[in-house]
Amino acid sequence: MTSDQSNLSLARCPDAEELSVFLDEPGDSTLAAHISACAHCQARLSDYAQVDALLQELSQPPAGLALRIQQACAAGASTTDATSVQTIQFNWLTPLRYAAALIFLLTLASFLTWLNHTPNSQGSDSSLARAPGTSQAAAPASVATVQNNQVGEDIALAEQMRPQGNIDPDSLQNVSTGKNAAGTKPANQRRYRIKPQIEHIWLVEDLTKSQTRLQELSLRDGLKLKWQTSDNIAVVHADLSGTDRQLQNLVDHLQAQGWLLLSPAYPQPKAEQNAFFTDSKIIYHATLVQKEP
Repeated sequence: MTSDQSNLSLARCPDAEELSVFLDEPGDSTLAAHISACAHCQARLSDYAQVDALLQELSQPPAGLALRIQQACAAGASTTDATSVQTIQFNWLTPLRYAAALIFLLTLASFLTWLNHTPNSQGSDSSLARAPGTSQAAAPASVATVQNNQVGEDIALAEQMRPQGNIDPDSLQNVSTGKNAAGTKPANQRRYRIKPQIEHIWLVEDLTKSQTRLQELSLRDGLKLKWQTSDNIAVVHADLSGTDRQLQNLVDHLQAQGWLLLSPAYPQPKAEQNAFFTDSKIIYHATLVQKEP
């Protein structure tokens, strides 16, 4: 550097960029000599130093920030653990709620079935008991009129007693309520046939004893029995195979044990006189449901 350039550099104050470079690299002797002799540049450097100090102070974290962060993390972890425990308890209680709902529905179905059969049968018997007297009082002494009324009663009762489920439409014979009902029989009597696969739901008092009793009856009657697993502790599934006669006897014995049949499918207890047995192989699915205490 020439003497003229050196004097020129010393004659003027450096700009902000030059001062910034000098602060980063204070090896420039020309700027150093100027700053040491210039009060204005020294004041500017002092201002820069104060700004740096303020920035350094502001960049420091507040007192106790690290401790507060650790406490917040610990509190969040405990809340997550509590939520996980509540979720596990909820998942564990869900199957019990489903089981209680199923038992309630089965109990309601059994009650409705009993209510449907008992009052209707009594009402039919009372109406049948009143029908002869009413017809005798209102009908003339003509034999043809009496026969026509009797045929009309037979058709109406046959339509009312037409079953639901796995029974053929012609499985029930017409029922007569006239004076000669005991001696009147259809010429071509139809009986129901048991389907190849039957499913029954039984309501029992004691599930464990009922399992043992079903095992004993199946061995005695020569039926093959296979138990199925169930997720519900109040429900047991069993698959049996045998002839239609064997299954009719089994249903009669189960009903005699006090079991309540909830299914309308045949075979029904004490209905042997209406069955047409062929000794064919039948698959019988039995579901035992524990009554609520």
